[in-house]
Amino acid sequence: MATSRVPGTQGRFLFDFYGADDAPGIFGQRGNRCYRDSPGILGVNDWASWVSTAHLPPPVVAMGQCACNRDITLDELCNIYKAQKRSKCETFLPALNATFKTYGMNSCLRKAHFLAQVGHESGELTYVAETLPKGKKEADVYDGYKGRGLLQITYKKNYQAYGKVVNHDFTDDHRVDLEDPKWATDSAGNYWTTHNNVDLNGYADKNDLLAVTARVNGGYNGFADRLTHLKRGFTVLKVRACPTVKIGKEDYVEFAKSDVYANDVYSFGWGCWNDPKGGKAGVKPQLPADRKAGYARYLEFRALQLKLPVAQQPTKKHYGFTVKEMDALAKEGVK
Repeated sequence: MATSRVPGTQGRFLFDFYGADDAPGIFGQRGNRCYRDSPGILGVNDWASWVSTAHLPPPVVAMGQCACNRDITLDELCNIYKAQKRSKCETFLPALNATFKTYGMNSCLRKAHFLAQVGHESGELTYVAETLPKGKKEADVYDGYKGRGLLQITYKKNYQAYGKVVNHDFTDDHRVDLEDPKWATDSAGNYWTTHNNVDLNGYADKNDLLAVTARVNGGYNGFADRLTHLKRGFTVLKVRACPTVKIGKEDYVEFAKSDVYANDVYSFGWGCWNDPKGGKAGVKPQLPADRKAGYARYLEFRALQLKLPVAQQPTKKHYGFTVKEMDALAKEGVK
């Protein structure tokens, strides 16, 4: 098959700038890329394979252009996921751009929010499967189906539900298919728009990082890291320069204007994650004002709940606390 010979009669590198790839052989003398040519000046053995593949330059993004209604570029992804190798970003880039299209993430703001959550949950594309504690086997957790994909699908019923959507079997030996970049990314997009019958694009449109995080995580673990990725996305994808997206100067919508303000558990959580006594990590710095605001809102809900018949009052534990412990922590933290 091919040898190490480069295109052209002299077998040397000649350059142009940002042009399309040139053909093998003597016609490719202007090319700036090295093709493994077959012997002879025409490179005829490689001609068929060359013409069957599109050799186009990367898309040019105008300076100052936001990421609305276009693919993001490899450079943009690498600048958001700074700790990740370029080769890994390149592997996931086509799947990410396909997922944006499939799941309605057409605005720069939606893309920034999705990439912020995926960046934290996957360690910037490093993890596509949950790492279990030492000594634990997959058969011991989540009925044998541990978290997989960029936003970690768990349990067999959820593997099966997603499989029905995309017409692919993810059960038994096929469960590892969710670790493939295509399915790992697409499953995250499906989760983003359907989990608990909520489309997170709506929260992204409002720049509601608290609501997006609470819906993805259940609480606010890693909130500071998610915010770091979001701010990076704003810069790289030029969100603030977007002519259609208007988010103001704040990094995210404040608690009182967030969707979590309408939820008793998420309100308690915001207080708890900002409370050193809550024992939670991820919000940095922990702000007394946010602690008090979250707890005060939770206590407003509790005042209404206590008027209900006993059988209708909440009894479920949240974030490791009983209702009694939640009440005590909130009453102390609101001071």
